[in-house]
Amino acid sequence: MSFIFGQHLIKPSVVFLRTELSFALVNRKPVVPGHVLVCPLRPVERFRDLHPNEVADLFQMAQRVGNVVEKHFQGTSLTFSLQDGPESGQTVKHVHVHILPRKAEDFSNNDSIYDELQKHDKVEEDSQPHGGQKMTWQQKRLSSGHISNKEASRQEGILDKFQGKRKWVSSSRMSSH
Repeated sequence: MSFIFGQHLIKPSVVFLRTELSFALVNRKPVVPGHVLVCPLRPVERFRDLHPNEVADLFQMAQRVGNVVEKHFQGTSLTFSLQDGPESGQTVKHVHVHILPRKAEDFSNNDSIYDELQKHDKVEEDSQPHGGQKMTWQQKRLSSGHISNKEASRQEGILDKFQGKRKWVSSSRMSSH
């Protein structure tokens, strides 16, 4: 079963936690080690369109994932970011929360992380196939909605932190909850 994330199809091997209403996934191109995303299962473009129970579940999962990611990557703080609409920097038309574990002096200017997130999302939006042509939304959906096994294994430890807690999926195992 694949997950829908805006115009992307996400492989189950990238999803490490799932509830009835949300899922968490490793980021294909993390801005910092441990950068992950939490999304509602229902493909919703704008935050205002989420139902109250989806908002509650999304942020309960973000809190839980943030606690684990911060410890696992030896962070001392967390940055939570949600861009809501194109002018805010949202490029994937699906509500999602970026969770980034932070350390002292990981950026010389603390707010530079937002510039990096903007660049990160812009690169994703502008990605092109080897032929140099702009990708159609269908090509993006089929080719760029996953990370490589190597990249996923770098963050494999996150998966283990959630084993047996709720429904989750990894490349090597799937719960029956």
